Amino acid sequence: MKPILKRFLHFPSWGHPAIINPDEPTSEAQSPLQRAVAFACIACFAALTFIYWAARPLVARLGVWWAEVLVYAIIPVTVAFVILYRSCWQREMAGRRRVFSVLLVSCAIFAGVLLAMGVLISLAWFGSMAIRPGVGGR
Repeated sequence: MKPILKRFLHFPSWGHPAIINPDEPTSEAQSPLQRAVAFACIACFAALTFIYWAARPLVARLGVWWAEVLVYAIIPVTVAFVILYRSCWQREMAGRRRVFSVLLVSCAIFAGVLLAMGVLISLAWFGSMAIRPGVGGR
C-alpha cells in the first residue's frame, strides 16, 4: 500500500475521509505536562476546599482579614507549586527563572480555581433559589 493511501484508512460516520498519521498520538493521550497541570488544578481545588472546611474556625479567630486571605491562599498555591516543580515543567530552565515560572503558573492556577469556585457557588445559589417553593410564579 502506498504511504499516501495509509492516511485515508479511517472514514468518519459523515462520509468524509479523515487524515490520520499513524505516528501521531491519539487525542485521548495527554502529555506528561498536561497531566501535571491538570493534577495541580485538581489538587489546588481540593486543598482550598479542605483548608476552608477544616481551618475556618481557627482562621476566624485571627480576626485580621489579610491574615485569613493569606492562610487560604498560601496552602493551595504551595500544593500546586510542589506538584509543578516536581513535574517536567520547564526542566531546561534552572534556578530562579524556573522557580518564578512555576510560581507564576501556580498563582494562575489558584486564580482559575477561585474563579471556578465562584461559578460553582453562584450556580448552587441560583439552583437553590430556583427550586425553592413559593418563590416566583403563582
